[in-house]
Amino acid sequence: MSSGMMPLSLATCLLATCIALGASLECEECMALGRNCHGNKITCTPEKDSCGIISMDTMGQTGVMKTCIQSKLCTLGISSLNMGKAGISRTDTMCCTGDDCKKSPPPLPPRNTTLNGVSCPACHALESECKEEIIKCTGNENRCFELSGVTSVGTISSNVIMKGCGNEVICYEAEQSTMSFSGISIVHKARCTSGATTNISTIFGLLFPVLMGLLFEKLFV
Repeated sequence: MSSGMMPLSLATCLLATCIALGASLECEECMALGRNCHGNKITCTPEKDSCGIISMDTMGQTGVMKTCIQSKLCTLGISSLNMGKAGISRTDTMCCTGDDCKKSPPPLPPRNTTLNGVSCPACHALESECKEEIIKCTGNENRCFELSGVTSVGTISSNVIMKGCGNEVICYEAEQSTMSFSGISIVHKARCTSGATTNISTIFGLLFPVLMGLLFEKLFV
């Protein structure tokens, strides 16, 4: 082989290797109260194929989180959970690329407050007893949602219980989402019921955006 062919062959080999390995996706990671946040870039794991912005309105607090996400979560719509006197938690996940990831997400639209005929037990507790009340569900929150688990921030762990009226999105997210964030982990068992029958679907996973919203008061307030 001539010396002139060597650089070309080497370049072709390197290009093929790069294509085979693929370029690692990097996304900004941050979390804050308000409508925007800024943080350092992290390298996404293979199953996280998009950068995402998660808007959270939880128990009177508005927050935002940016991190690596699964793109299939970006088209689900708003996740909603009404926990009665404990408050309402709503999240919306959107995918972003480039400069769009630096922008503030739009505010969440108003809830549908029309009664839908479903009633569910509701409560929320961090390291305390969950005192249930029966509430009437509204809009598309036609599932009874229940979650219990442990949240860990570094070496600090807290027991969490959530019950209330949820929509189909929150049930799907609990089953599909496997998010983690800067040393904060959540291990839980959750279930959704129809509110009208005894058929139970047991769900395992990480309901991360909603639980992170509930931790805002503990971490930032």
